[in-house]
Formats: sequence, C-alpha cells, structure tokens
Amino acid sequence: MSRRSVLMEALAATPRDLARTLRRVDDVQAARQDTSSGRSIMDIIEHLREEEALYLARWQSALTHVDGGQASAYPPVSEPSVQRSLADLVAELADRRAVT
Repeated sequence: MSRRSVLMEALAATPRDLARTLRRVDDVQAARQDTSSGRSIMDIIEHLREEEALYLARWQSALTHVDGGQASAYPPVSEPSVQRSLADLVAELADRRAVT
C-alpha cells in the first residue's frame, strides 16, 4: 500500500475515529474549555465541521473555474453550534467528509 493510500484512508477514517474516541464524552465535558488553549472539544469539532464545508466549496469552485469567472471559495461561516450535541457535530463532520 502506498503512502498516499495510507494517508487517504486515515483522512477518510477521521470522523469514525473521532466518534469512537468521543463516545464516552458527554456534552457538558465536551463544552468545557481547556485552560491552556481556551478551546473545548466542541469548539474543535465545530472547527473541523466548518472547514470541511469550506474545502468542499473550494474544490467545487476549482472544478467549475472557467476564464477567471470564479465565485468566492469562502462561503459564510455559520454561527457556533451551541444547540447541537457533540454526537450531532461528529455526525455532520462525517456527512461532510463523505462528500469531500
């Protein structure tokens, strides 16, 4: 198996690995901010989910690029997902990763 194949498989497995690693972390624990970084697990998963959407937009834009008529590859970022559970965010990341 080539190094590229190994890396591609690892990227594809990220949402599944996160779901498995975080299955015993409840939403209260996931929302707790780390003292050194100021970010919570929920913040990091939200960031990954949002970046997945941005990369999809960039790839779609690159594929449809014709004669400089390129639309913005940076769609607006949504508001933080304070109403979503950790499990929902991980599932949304998996859905977005499946598309990219």
